[in-house]
Amino acid sequence: ERRLHPSIQSLVDKYNSETPDEFIAVSKITEAREKKIRDYLSQFNDEDWWTDVFAECHRSRFLRGYGSSEGRGKPFLAGLDWLLQKGKGDAVENCVKVYEGKYRDEVKNGTFSR
Repeated sequence: ERRLHPSIQSLVDKYNSETPDEFIAVSKITEAREKKIRDYLSQFNDEDWWTDVFAECHRSRFLRGYGSSEGRGKPFLAGLDWLLQKGKGDAVENCVKVYEGKYRDEVKNGTFSR
């Protein structure tokens, strides 16, 4: 049975409680964030789907800030704003790519590695 997200706040609370500790917690829902969350919930309103997205974040050292920064200084660190935007190169929603395992580390000997 699908569980739908009843509110913007419920998604933010889920994000804050289920993403890796390295992710910066969302403390303010601005008008821009509210609009973006509403837009994404209109497409992806299944709570279990978001559970899977946030679980995938734990399986990626890159998304947690431990990956290559490709010479750009600070390492990349995913967050709610990044999850709720489309990729620059392919215009696919970042949360969909995470859900599909694009950023998942390889598992070797029971541990994740890149």
